[in-house]
Amino acid sequence: MNYEDRKIVAILSTSVEPSIALNVIGHLAISIEKYSDKDIMSKKIIKDKSGIEHL
Repeated sequence: MNYEDRKIVAILSTSVEPSIALNVIGHLAISIEKYSDKDIMSKKIIKDKSGIEHL
């Protein structure tokens, strides 16, 4: 399954700064994948640019 086939839709309040809202959305996306019964993003371990593994 290609992770690009999956989408997350979020409704943001205009009273929240965009950087904070996007940070929260990113954390939610990773949490949804971690605790999902299905393999949504095709990878259980995510590596960042520096090679550090997350989850």
